[in-house]
Amino acid sequence: MKTRASKPDLGSERGFTMVEILVVAAVFAMVLAFSLPALKNSSKTARLMNAAREVSSTMKLARARAVATANAVIVEFDADAGTFQAFEDADGDSTWDAGEVKIGPYELPSDIRFMDVGFAGGKVTFTASGAASETQSLVLLACTGHAQRVNVSAPTGLVYVSQVYGYEEGTGDR
Repeated sequence: MKTRASKPDLGSERGFTMVEILVVAAVFAMVLAFSLPALKNSSKTARLMNAAREVSSTMKLARARAVATANAVIVEFDADAGTFQAFEDADGDSTWDAGEVKIGPYELPSDIRFMDVGFAGGKVTFTASGAASETQSLVLLACTGHAQRVNVSAPTGLVYVSQVYGYEEGTGDR
């Protein structure tokens, strides 16, 4: 007994029509168009947070070096150039001299700048006991308007980063 192969019914095959594919592509394009600016801003915010951590880490390293060597270590900031560095001040003259250990200089990303550097002369000194010369802070401001503050506590030399909400340039928001 032979059986005949049945012919496929072409009308029952399922697939996507060109209109359905175009609608899905249009929806995908709209979602992408709305999410790109947010992704761009999150990238800039991440760079700001990394810059604040780098400043904080350099200050913590300076404090640890001061305690380890029993010499003052100074971290200095050049707000105009967007750079910072640390150096061991073995002779106590508050300036870097040949032969003194230097950490840096480091440069901030081009879209981030120092604001409200509160340290006298743009420098903070960590002593052999780990204390800082003054309780003060500085603000890192991104072109997006987001800001991070790096704080230093004088008696303990504690360095920490905090978020700044509603920072307005030139207000000295502290």
